[in-house]
Amino acid sequence: APGVLGSDKAEPRNGNNDGDGDGKGAGSSPEGPKGIALAFGERDLGGDGELQLLEVEDEAWLDQVARQGAEIKAVEMSDKIVLCTSDRTFSVKSVETSNSVFLIDDAAKVSSNGQDAHGGEEASTGLPPGKQKLEVCAIAGEHWEVEQVVPDFAKLDELLRTHCYDDNGEDGDGDALMADGHSPALGMTIEELLECVQASEAELLEALDQRNALLLDGRWVSVSEEYLGLVLDTMVSRISEHKWPMADLPLRSLLDGLAGDGFRTELTLHCVKTFGKADSMFASSVDEGSRGSLSPALVCRHYARKIFRQSPRWRLSPFMDQWNALVPIGVEPAPEMLDGLVLRESVGSMDVEVT
Repeated sequence: APGVLGSDKAEPRNGNNDGDGDGKGAGSSPEGPKGIALAFGERDLGGDGELQLLEVEDEAWLDQVARQGAEIKAVEMSDKIVLCTSDRTFSVKSVETSNSVFLIDDAAKVSSNGQDAHGGEEASTGLPPGKQKLEVCAIAGEHWEVEQVVPDFAKLDELLRTHCYDDNGEDGDGDALMADGHSPALGMTIEELLECVQASEAELLEALDQRNALLLDGRWVSVSEEYLGLVLDTMVSRISEHKWPMADLPLRSLLDGLAGDGFRTELTLHCVKTFGKADSMFASSVDEGSRGSLSPALVCRHYARKIFRQSPRWRLSPFMDQWNALVPIGVEPAPEMLDGLVLRESVGSMDVEVT
C-alpha cells in the first residue's frame, strides 16, 4: 500500500534534503539515518489523477469501507456528489490541504546505505552514508471531507409514479409497445434504482418499504390506491362470504380465493400487509398454517379517503352516514380513526370535516 509523508513546507525538487545544521534531518532518530532525500514524480494527486485522499475520523467506518467498498454517485450533471456505503450516504466536499502531503509508492522500500528495507543489496543511490531516499509518486494539494446526510428520494418518488401497477396490471402511464411487440417491463430492479437514486442500498430498501412499494417478479412498483381498493373490496367480500374473522384470516385460502378472481397472490398479500398484518413475508412462503389480519382502523381510513376523493368538504352527519355504508359489516367507524387524516372545524352548531 502507498505510504503518506506530511511536511509543513515543500521539499526541494533536486532530490536532496540535507536536514538542519546538526546533521539530524527529517525522519531521523538517534540510531537511524541522519537525513532523507526525496525524489519526485511528475504528477499531482487530485484533479485528473487516478487517486484522491479521503479524510476519515471513524476507524469503524474506515474498516467497513475497506471490507465492503463504497461508491461515488452523481446521477445528473446538476447533482451534488455523494459517497454511498452499504447502509449510509455522505456528502463529499473537496478542501485544500494545508500541509504538503507526499504519497510514497512503497514506504517499505526506503533506500539507505545501498541496501533496501529488507537488508538486500541494491544499486548505489549516490547518496552519502546514512541518507534515506524516498520515491514520492505524487503530491496532494487537496483532499475530500465527508459528512453523513439524509438521502434525497425525490427521484425515487418520480420513478414509482412512473412504474405504477393499475387496475389493468400495467404501467399506469400506458407506455407504447417496444419494437419487438412486447410491453416494456413494469418496475425497476434494485440495481436499476441504485443507479438512479443517490442513496445506499439499505436506505433505499427502507424508503421503498415506507412508500409501500411492491416487489413483483424481481422489480419494484407502486400500486395505485384505486387498484389496492379494488383488491380490498374483493377481499372483504370473500371474508364476509366465508365468515372469517378479520383478526384471524387463513392466508392460503384467502390468496387462492382472490387468485380465482384474477388477482396475483403477491398483490393480495401486499394488500393484507397494507391494511393489517401477515406472518409470511412472501407469497411463495404462505402455507396452510399461515395467518393474517386486517386492522379495522386502517380499513376504515381507506374508505374515508375514498369519500373525501368525491368531495373535500363534508358535514359530519352525512359523512358518517356514507362512511358507515361503505365499511365492511361488523366494522364500527369512529371519528377518532380520522386523526391525522382530516381537520374538523365548527361552524355554528354543526361540525364540518375538511381534508
